[in-house]
Amino acid sequence: MKSTDLVQHALTLLRQAHPEQELLLVHAAELTDPASGITLHEFRVVAAADPNGLSWSLVLDADGTPRARPPALDPLALAAQPVRMAALPAITIQPDSNVLTLSPGDTVAETLVVTVPKHAGAARADVYFLADTTGSMGPVLAAVQAGANNVLAALGSLGLDLAFGVGNYKDFVGEGGAPFTHQLAPTGVAPDVTAAIGAWSASGGGDVAEAQFAALGQLAQAPGGGIGWRAGTRRIVVWIGDAPGHDPICTVLSGLASDITEAGTSAALAAQQIAVLAISTAQPGLDADPLPYSGDYAAPCGAVGGSAGQASRIAAATGGKFVAGIVPATIVATIVDLVKGAVAGIGNVRLVPSAAVAPFVASITPAVGYGPLAGERQHVLTFELRLRGIDCKAEAQHVTGTLDVVADGVAVAAKRMAITVPPCRPKAVSYSVKFVCGLQPEACGCTPVRPGRYATQISIHNQSSEAVTVRKRLIPLVLGGAPLGREPGFGISRAEDSIELPPHTATLDDCGRIAELLFGAAGSALTIGLMEITVPRDVSVTAIYTTDRAIDVMPIAGIQA
Repeated sequence: MKSTDLVQHALTLLRQAHPEQELLLVHAAELTDPASGITLHEFRVVAAADPNGLSWSLVLDADGTPRARPPALDPLALAAQPVRMAALPAITIQPDSNVLTLSPGDTVAETLVVTVPKHAGAARADVYFLADTTGSMGPVLAAVQAGANNVLAALGSLGLDLAFGVGNYKDFVGEGGAPFTHQLAPTGVAPDVTAAIGAWSASGGGDVAEAQFAALGQLAQAPGGGIGWRAGTRRIVVWIGDAPGHDPICTVLSGLASDITEAGTSAALAAQQIAVLAISTAQPGLDADPLPYSGDYAAPCGAVGGSAGQASRIAAATGGKFVAGIVPATIVATIVDLVKGAVAGIGNVRLVPSAAVAPFVASITPAVGYGPLAGERQHVLTFELRLRGIDCKAEAQHVTGTLDVVADGVAVAAKRMAITVPPCRPKAVSYSVKFVCGLQPEACGCTPVRPGRYATQISIHNQSSEAVTVRKRLIPLVLGGAPLGREPGFGISRAEDSIELPPHTATLDDCGRIAELLFGAAGSALTIGLMEITVPRDVSVTAIYTTDRAIDVMPIAGIQA
């Protein structure tokens, strides 16, 4: 039979079985017999006059023949079966280590790949179970209660820091309880959680639509408030129900300063970053159009409102998920799967260097990382890392640390790093000393210096407690009386010399030594130039200049080479 024909056939059979009732179809779903593999069709109806009262079910095969519900699909038997789950997979970074040598001014660029597997989730989460406990929810509540230990055991096997809260809602109009009852703040004590779920009792409710927006709105609180959300956790509401919500809930009923609406509730949940996992135990159930089912609110509130798709919109606005048509037989597995998917999602992944490594990091791109990342699939994230050398010291520096992969504020993986900064190279000190040696005879025209005899003595004193190597370079500007360095000409180095000067010793170079270096023997011809002295640390350099009639002593300052 066609699906539409099956629906009409089911309603006919149910009306024949309950002729005294005006029946309302609230659920239709396919079932698969585990033993035979045959597809079956289940229908559930309620009395239009008491939609939260008793319900009646019928199972048909594809030909429209009534069938007994397969024993293997008994809701309580299924709920009591253990749910097995693997631990969440690990996030990785590659390459996962570096051993580097970086001198000042060095740079190193590297591409890093962070792999976030499916269902790699947050370390801490608060999960709040919120159930519609009006009369029509009896079979679903019983299934959740039977499987509560299995839900907690399965989620506990993920290895996360999870806490669970519990509450329930009914309606402002009708018998059976308060519109919202906060039963248990998030806790890790499993017996307290199962006891709170076990206290759910299906009763009352009035018309079909319920007061879930009042309940969800009260859950939209900051950590530390009346609900008891923990700080620094991912917050998730598991919302279980079978009917749409009144929209608006007017101030006459709520006693608040303004109406409670779907839009306001959704915005408040999103602002608090609380994800809503909406589980509709009927089809369309939570997503149904509330207008035909809100009759009890017409008198106190006036015109009723709202539109179909409420649960879908709230789930989408809060980063959650909506599923419909969940029957008692599958409610436990559905809760586990949805919560696992929610805690497996990640808001942001970025790279953060440890304190020791941070001075070497010139840039990480993208600096803000990636996110949000859905938990249903793997993500491969590419980062560009640029390192730079830091200032050297007299001794080599050996630095170890990590580049951490941080997911929603928690380090979930790390790249180990070992960086060596070589010791500073000795900073050379250079001295430029003028020398004037030899005879300038009387001559016509311009000469480099006045006629006379000139002499220079250059002393070098190592006043430190360590030996120094003194390197000398001679750059003559006048050589043997010839002005080689007169512009546009220039002098070049023509001799080099060095000496190892022990601690607290001194040496000197005079015109005789300069002549030996430049000419290979003593000479008297006028020679003028510069002696360039280079040493690894400061020494004391003094030049003494003499002529026929004068003597001058001049200390020479060094500069960093």
